[in-house]
Amino acid sequence: MSRSSMTEMDLGTELQRLRPRATAFAFALLRDFHAAEDAVHKAMLIALQKASSRRGELGSWFFGVLRNVLGSQQRSQHACPVLHNTDLVERLASACREAPVEPWPVRALRHCLSLKIVTAARKTNAVVKGPIPLPTSIERYTVLRGPFVDKKSREQFEIRT
Repeated sequence: MSRSSMTEMDLGTELQRLRPRATAFAFALLRDFHAAEDAVHKAMLIALQKASSRRGELGSWFFGVLRNVLGSQQRSQHACPVLHNTDLVERLASACREAPVEPWPVRALRHCLSLKIVTAARKTNAVVKGPIPLPTSIERYTVLRGPFVDKKSREQFEIRT
């Protein structure tokens, strides 16, 4: 059916025909049936609102809309799922105190916490400034790669603290 002759009723029935495949696709990404259903419904509403601006075949266009909805849903809801597990947060904090170098999960947790703080501050209309980086000291070392005639061949290393 061509786009110009498709009415809102026809568009609704076509979207209902695509709904099982779309729900399965959303479930494969989200691993939560209710969240997948919500994402498909949101994508259907957007598709009905923006039907005049679509180009090409309805199925591929709708799955593009669904992909965008799923991406924004994953970014907003699952930005920092580790924060909900208080036991895991405590274990990561103790690992941070014991480790000589901060492990990547702790860095990710710190980033998520700072995002939560900024979000909470913006909700209260507070002024947010930063991030303000701490000063770092850099120690640079130059090491000869080989003795005698290879003096021009050197490696440089640096330690940032």
